[in-house]
Amino acid sequence: MFLFHPLDVARQCGNERCKSGRRCVTRYDGEKTCVCKEKCKSKQYLVCGSDGNTYTNYCHLHRSACLDNKHVTVLHTGPCLIEFNEVEKEIEKKSAGSRRPLVCYQIQRDELRQLLVDWLKTKVVSDKPYSDVVVVYITGKPYSDVVVETFTQCDEDKDGNLDGDEMLKCTEKNETESDTSLHILRGLCMDALINMGDDNNDWVLNTDEFANVFGLHFIPPTGECSLEDNTYSDGAQTKLDCNVCVCACGNWVCTGAPCFKGKEMGVPGPVVDGRLPGRKETEELLKGFQAVNHVKLSDVEHEVQDAAIKDEIVQQLNKMKVDKDAHM
Repeated sequence: MFLFHPLDVARQCGNERCKSGRRCVTRYDGEKTCVCKEKCKSKQYLVCGSDGNTYTNYCHLHRSACLDNKHVTVLHTGPCLIEFNEVEKEIEKKSAGSRRPLVCYQIQRDELRQLLVDWLKTKVVSDKPYSDVVVVYITGKPYSDVVVETFTQCDEDKDGNLDGDEMLKCTEKNETESDTSLHILRGLCMDALINMGDDNNDWVLNTDEFANVFGLHFIPPTGECSLEDNTYSDGAQTKLDCNVCVCACGNWVCTGAPCFKGKEMGVPGPVVDGRLPGRKETEELLKGFQAVNHVKLSDVEHEVQDAAIKDEIVQQLNKMKVDKDAHM
């Protein structure tokens, strides 16, 4: 049986790192700390937890684990069909090291951003009949106004901030999928977009942060993962105890299976090159968004690739400059 583990991303919050199911708050003394989320969205995408319980969605699973102060991971999407006995739990532990966590890679995050940017641009252009000829023209509404209007429409609770759930609900197609792991992956990519533009580390985007992330001249940063004084790019894979860790968007993301005492316990193993998502996988991910009704995915791919090439050239030039300065 193939099991997915959701993203267990740790986020910086002052001197702490908040895990899934928690959020960052500022105390009365000005210090930041992690607390359990007060609520989750009610949309049902049932997941089975490692404790044998079925949860409404992965947010509820992590929030419940936080409130009960216990470690619970997602075994698979859909309800738990049977109660796990000790033998099944042991099999789950032993097989943990052979599975990779479900993650959103940087290429998927960047293509999602470009898809949404191109979608916003279509709202600036409209069709106007003129002398029996349809003429495409630019309305008097600038792109920046379209971005602000979209922010307001997506801000469901009208608190002036957008979280990943609101953005996903606003942009994802209203379709019932048999494979809910795709919905979870879209949520992870939306969280990655939030994290990319979240300048004040409050896990949401305000109007200015949203406008910056979806600005026409914004260049998505290239994240790398650090391990033992070395840096690694997206897709790199290592092992921590009995779990597999993958580099995604500058963070090490690990499966969350409990480890038993034995030969599999240990320090991070050698880093190997992992498998990045193929074109077909990314297309399946992006086709779940409303924007594909207006934007060609092939154009999105080309734009992201061109941006990546330009970014790589800039990095090489900067490195050459640093090396030159170091020898002067």
